[in-house]
Amino acid sequence: MPQATELDNANRMRWSGGKGHYEVYYLTFNHLESGCGFWIRHTMNAPLDDERGAYAQMWFSMFDSKSPDDNFGIKKKFDAAALERTDAPFKLSLGGCSLENGRLRGSMSGSGREASWDLEYSVNAKPHLHLPEMFYKKDIADTTVLSPALAAKFTGVIVANGRRFEFKNDPGCQTHLWGRKHARRWAWGHCNAFDGHPDSVFEGLTVHLKKAGVSLPPISVLYFKHAGEEYRFTELASAIVGCKGEFTTGRWAFSAKDAVRMVKGQITCGDSDMIRADYSDPDGEPSYCHNTEVASARLTFFKRKHIFDGWSEIDSIESRNAAHVEFAGRSADPKVKNVIQDIT
Repeated sequence: MPQATELDNANRMRWSGGKGHYEVYYLTFNHLESGCGFWIRHTMNAPLDDERGAYAQMWFSMFDSKSPDDNFGIKKKFDAAALERTDAPFKLSLGGCSLENGRLRGSMSGSGREASWDLEYSVNAKPHLHLPEMFYKKDIADTTVLSPALAAKFTGVIVANGRRFEFKNDPGCQTHLWGRKHARRWAWGHCNAFDGHPDSVFEGLTVHLKKAGVSLPPISVLYFKHAGEEYRFTELASAIVGCKGEFTTGRWAFSAKDAVRMVKGQITCGDSDMIRADYSDPDGEPSYCHNTEVASARLTFFKRKHIFDGWSEIDSIESRNAAHVEFAGRSADPKVKNVIQDIT
């Protein structure tokens, strides 16, 4: 058997065949020429109860920043036995769709919608860890997440509802997450499509957790790369002391700072830009995710010489209709009318 690479280990499926586990591989990316964004997910869920067997799903969603009426999402459910996987080299196959390190192919149709894709994408030298490093060494979090391809470039073709999209190093990401239960509420965002700054990257999360029935204060973990400099606020101390985030459906504002650097940002989108995705935890509790890949983002960077000095703005960057964001919780937002459709 081939020796597993660091990338194989990052994408390796954590499900051992037992109950009480869910796992997701998602890719979000943009076709800059058309102003469209895409969201493709390979998922599995092993419920805790005996009545519901383990299952897998394929998801495809398209977002059009110029014509939100053309936004759509479809998903198809399979018995878990239909999910084929290898760890080294990593590969998932489900319902004629496949995902490998740096490659994805597939097709889906139903509910009057159809889509096919054949894409390659660049991968990271090392995976991006969203959470404090200790979370990956011990089974601490209810959900663990990392990105094997945080600032990917996509090439290839998508055909969706008769429209053909040719990708030529267009921006996006690939992420892998797994766990026992979704958070109570969260906002997630990503962007590597800042206008005039193709090498700048943002990845972040503000999460509301509940432990032993007690709701905890929100925690934000944020990462920025700009002008050749990294701003990493993903360890526990920097997240608790240096990061803030607040959100409502359609708007997320956040900030992060250390002794001499600060970043303020926000991601916004309209109700019609989003599609609602309905999730189910292994214990059966539902959660509702309101997602778009055509949001707008703005980041402002500040510096100072020392902690007693005032802040000076050094740069501001934005992405118009090519940022990724989702707002999720335990209730659906009625303002988001578009819902991903189940197909057979």
